[in-house]
Amino acid sequence: IENDARIHRILLHVKFEPQASSLAADLKSKYDIEAELIPAKGGLFEVIAEGELIFSKKKLDRFPEHKEIFAEIDQLRSDN
Repeated sequence: IENDARIHRILLHVKFEPQASSLAADLKSKYDIEAELIPAKGGLFEVIAEGELIFSKKKLDRFPEHKEIFAEIDQLRSDN
């Protein structure tokens, strides 16, 4: 998949470093997007793309599957 300049900022608000690092590496590999890891407290694991919350562990009480994050990013790219 070619890099789409419309998706150029992914924020990961996280307390869980291993899961966040793994997702960030996969985002870099699949989309050539550098995810910014932002330390958080209280069990937070949120994925924000272009200012839009696309995943919240707090809301769903689980970590994301990478494929569901990719699907959300693909949807954002097709909407733009």
